[in-house]
Amino acid sequence: MIGKRACITVWGVLLWGFQVCAETNYWVAVSGTGQWHEASNWSLNAVPGEGDTAVITNAASSGNGYTVEVDQAPARVWRLTCGAPAGQTLTLNVRTNLAMLNNSSSDSDWSFGPKGNVTIHVFSNALFEAVCQILGAGASNNYHIARGGTLTFGTTVSKRFRAYGGLHVQGSVLGGPRAGELVYVGPSFGGPLLLDGGYLRANQVTCDPVFTNSPVLDMGAYTLAGTTVSLNGGTVTNRANQWANGKLGIGGPASANASAYLNLAGGGIWMQQGPTYVCERPRGYLTVSGNALFWSTNHVWVGSNNSGTQVYLPGYHGYLTVEGGTFAVTNQTDSASLFLGNITDGYLTAAGGTSVVDRIILSNPADALGVDAVGSVTVSGGVLTARHAFLATNGLFSPIAFLSGTLNLGHAEVANTRPFLAGNGTDPAVLGLLSGAHRFADGIVVTNHAVLSAGGVGSRASAEVTGDLTLAEGAALHCDFQDNAGDSLSLAGKLTLPAQAAVTLTSLDGSLPQQVVLVAAETLDGTLDLSGWTVAPIGEIGYRATVEGSSLVLVKKPKGTLIGVL
Repeated sequence: MIGKRACITVWGVLLWGFQVCAETNYWVAVSGTGQWHEASNWSLNAVPGEGDTAVITNAASSGNGYTVEVDQAPARVWRLTCGAPAGQTLTLNVRTNLAMLNNSSSDSDWSFGPKGNVTIHVFSNALFEAVCQILGAGASNNYHIARGGTLTFGTTVSKRFRAYGGLHVQGSVLGGPRAGELVYVGPSFGGPLLLDGGYLRANQVTCDPVFTNSPVLDMGAYTLAGTTVSLNGGTVTNRANQWANGKLGIGGPASANASAYLNLAGGGIWMQQGPTYVCERPRGYLTVSGNALFWSTNHVWVGSNNSGTQVYLPGYHGYLTVEGGTFAVTNQTDSASLFLGNITDGYLTAAGGTSVVDRIILSNPADALGVDAVGSVTVSGGVLTARHAFLATNGLFSPIAFLSGTLNLGHAEVANTRPFLAGNGTDPAVLGLLSGAHRFADGIVVTNHAVLSAGGVGSRASAEVTGDLTLAEGAALHCDFQDNAGDSLSLAGKLTLPAQAAVTLTSLDGSLPQQVVLVAAETLDGTLDLSGWTVAPIGEIGYRATVEGSSLVLVKKPKGTLIGVL
């Protein structure tokens, strides 16, 4: 095919002109392997230049296709389009730098336009650069970016990488800094997005990556729908500070209605700067286990469709499960919140690992959406800490099941029509009430094998509680000593003491105060005889528990007193 030439004249300020010719140059070496830089392989008998459009679409003259090698000096063209008919494959091997310089901002324009049945290999130390859009079409356009190789796209505004086929990233795929950059990968057109130890950066990722060999993914917006994605190693970072629309959605939006699962295990790391929605529609599941880390500096909604129309959707749920590793929703301003049941029902299960959240808020009241959504917390292992707020005030719609493990609460407000039970009466459980004010409308019951500590074990603190406190038989209190003082709990309510309980002690700095008021209550019920109580000594120093008025007090035993004697 003969090439096409279009020329325009540019006039300078000195009133003379020169011609800029944009040529369309067609590949004509349609069998075997041909070299890009060999002039005879092109219709104009010249290698395409910076202002030219290169076209490689002719069918192979024999066999199942042919190969184009870019392996000498860097190649620079204005635009490149290529493709092969059904049953054939065009292979483009980029072993040096190939740049497509079209910088259009039009959504219908492109720098690289594969039309189907194209395989692109970007080898180590090579650069495949599309200044604006990679606008794929047809089927089975497959990309392989080898280790040390780089593909870049979208330097101009609102440009996309539409890969109709597979994308295998062992090297780097870099989207530009502008908004609107997307990565489309269609498994039905030839293959998945495989991040195989490589690095991918893009504003939005609209497919579901397969992660192997600890890759790195930097992205703006990502939504999982109708699929399961597992991250067992590597790092994913949502950079909402770079892309304004950055978010993570688990579960399809209204138009998709597709449940989704995101499983973080092994050593996988997920860093989230934008908001997270678990259950956009209809169900979303986020699980953290092993040594994985999920850390969000923004809000996380579990039970939210984020569809624009904020309505309760029966049967739609969000599930967050922490089995191991670390789950963190916290930032420097202590303002990151975990919402459970904000729009649709949301459930948190802490069964292991460590969970740290600035604020936990259960259930959205009916006056906001017309129907109550359930926000539920179950703690059966590990450590869950709400550093600055724990709000469960929507009655039966904000249930809490603290069975075992450790639960540390800052500024707790609980009003869900039932006493707050610390422990299931069988397994060990530790309830830490951090410094500040707390309100339990239906009181607290510390069950057998459970421990209550002001400030949490390992931190001396003073806490104020509005509500009754009942210590069941076999319950325990923990007190930390520091600065010659101990933990203290001020109770605006009734204190009920059992005949048998325990007190455990720790001195954080060697302090051994003479006397500590463990609980100062308004009224006292139960036994006044604490001879059945055991107080663990600190070294050779013993303490005894006693009642003074309506307060529970620890008093140091005189020197020489046998530890076992109260």
